Amino acid sequence: YTATSSRNFAYALLSSILNLGGAIAGFVIDYLTGTSWNLGVLGVDTPLSGMRFALLMGFATNALCLLLACTLRPIKIEDGPSASDSPSEGGLAGAAADGGNPLRILRQVVATPNFGRFFWMMLLLCAIKTEWHHNAATLPKYLIRTNGDTVPYGSIASINWMIAGVLPPIVQSLLSSLGHYDIITLGCWIMGIAPLIMVFGTS
Repeated sequence: YTATSSRNFAYALLSSILNLGGAIAGFVIDYLTGTSWNLGVLGVDTPLSGMRFALLMGFATNALCLLLACTLRPIKIEDGPSASDSPSEGGLAGAAADGGNPLRILRQVVATPNFGRFFWMMLLLCAIKTEWHHNAATLPKYLIRTNGDTVPYGSIASINWMIAGVLPPIVQSLLSSLGHYDIITLGCWIMGIAPLIMVFGTS
């Protein structure tokens, strides 16, 4: 692997870990649905529903992540070929690590040649990204409406999370010869076409 390939694989692996965490959350939601939790030990006399307990767990884990984030320290990044594949990236990273002025760093980022291309690509991808949020926000209600209250909507939504957790490193390795924009375009086609299967049935 080149340095760029190794870094891309690391990003794909991080994405896999995050997605597998989302998959586990879906199974936890199904397990907690319909349950009641008595938290008298915490001074809460009223039993919590399973969903409220899940929200409490989410709050607790996010609070823990916040505390852990406060312990992080900046890593000094040196300019030069070993610091980054791109001199401009190394310079920006070095400025950030040295505690540079945020406004100055922002101006440097905006002034880079690829910023405009990146910005418009992100704007155009908002419609596709909305589909991802529908998987978490509206798919559960759709499944309950079409299949009843007992449908394991968390586990069904987790199918997408599990696929996204397993395939990214594999696909990244197989398509490493393609450009980033080509891979993103291919992924958008797959993501845009996939929901059409629900037109033919809701089982």
